[in-house]
Amino acid sequence: RSTVVSTPLSATSRLEPPPTTKGLSSANKGCSSSAERTSTRRWKPPPTLSVVRSVKLLLRDEDNLRIHLLHAALREVLGQHVTQKGSLVNDQLLRFDFAHPAKVTAEQLADITTKVNASIRANWPLQEERAVPLAVAKERGAMALFGEKYGETVRMIRFGDNYSVELCGGIHAAATGQLGTFVITQETAVAAGVRRIEALTGQEAADFVARQSQQLQQLQALLQHPKDPTKALEQVLSAQASLKKEVAQYEQQHIATVGKQLQKALTKAAPYTLVQEVTVPHVEALKQLAFDLKKAHPEQLFVVLGANLQGGAHLAVMITEDLHDTLGHTAQTVVKALAPHIKGGGGGQPFFATAGGKHAVGLAVALEEAHKLVPLHLSRPQ
Repeated sequence: RSTVVSTPLSATSRLEPPPTTKGLSSANKGCSSSAERTSTRRWKPPPTLSVVRSVKLLLRDEDNLRIHLLHAALREVLGQHVTQKGSLVNDQLLRFDFAHPAKVTAEQLADITTKVNASIRANWPLQEERAVPLAVAKERGAMALFGEKYGETVRMIRFGDNYSVELCGGIHAAATGQLGTFVITQETAVAAGVRRIEALTGQEAADFVARQSQQLQQLQALLQHPKDPTKALEQVLSAQASLKKEVAQYEQQHIATVGKQLQKALTKAAPYTLVQEVTVPHVEALKQLAFDLKKAHPEQLFVVLGANLQGGAHLAVMITEDLHDTLGHTAQTVVKALAPHIKGGGGGQPFFATAGGKHAVGLAVALEEAHKLVPLHLSRPQ
C-alpha cells in the first residue's frame, strides 16, 4: 500500500522517477510487460485540473438534466407518444432526437421553450432515490430515456412535483436553476417519424439571444424602425417580388424585339446565315434566341450569336444537321474553335453549343473568325 502526496514544485525542482516495479507480483503490477516498459521511461507528473476543465465537467453534470427537462416539455406539449430516439449533449449544444409524426410548429417550439425555462426558474432540487424496485418506479411514472434493460432495482431521478421522473444512472446538476436559460435554435427532420431539436443552455444560450437581439435592432434600423418589423419586412419582400416580375416581363419584351431584328438580319434565302453580337439581359436569352431562329428555319441554318455579360463573353452556335457535311463543322467544333479567343471553353450538342469566357474584348475577334468558318458559297449577311 502506498500514499501519494501532491506538493508544489519550484522552478528549479527536479522530478525523480517512481520506484522500479521490478520484483512486484503480477497482482500489484497489473500487466507486467506494460509496467516494465513504464519503468524505463522518464516519469511525468499527473496533469493538473484546469479551471476550463472544471467548468466543462460542471456543464457535463448538467447534461442529463437538460435532456430530462426538454423531454418532459415535449411530452407535455406534443403528447405522450414522444420518446427519445437519440441525443448528443456537450458543453456547446444539446441535440435531441424524438419520435413525432409531423413538423413541430413555431408556436409549439415557443411553448416548449417557455416550459423548459419555467422549470429552470423554479430551481427544482434534484430528488434521487436509489434501489427502488423497478415495478414501483414504473407505477410512479418513471421513464427510461434510452429504453435500456434494468435490474430488479433502479435509480430514480425526479425534478419538480413529478414533472420529470426518469430512470437514469447519469450525473445531474443539484438544481434546475444551474442551467441558467434555454433556447431552441433549430428543429428539423431526421427520418420518417423522427424529429430533431437543437438547443443551447447557459452562457451559450445567453450569447445566442444577444446576437439575435443585435440582428433585430439592425433590421429595425434598415426598415426605419417600424412598429411591426415582421409586417414591414413582408411588405418589402412583396414589393421586391413584384419588381422582379416586372423586370422579367421587360426582359422578355426586349428579347422578343431582338429576336425580330435577328430574323430580319438573316440572309433572305437558304442557307440562312447570321453572325452577330447582341445585347441581352442574361445568358439564357442567347439560347432562347437561337432556338427561336431554328423554330422559324428548321433547316439550312447557321447562326453564331455573341454577348458581353457581367464582364465576360458568351457565345451560342446553332447549326442544323443538314449543314454539317456541307460546312465540315458542327456546333461543337465551331464553339471549340472560337472559345480560345474569349479565353474560355464550352460544349454542347452537334446542332447547338455554347461557350463562355472571361476575355470580353475577344468577342469581336471570335465573331470575325466565325465568318471565316462559313464556306464562300454560303451567303454572308449584309
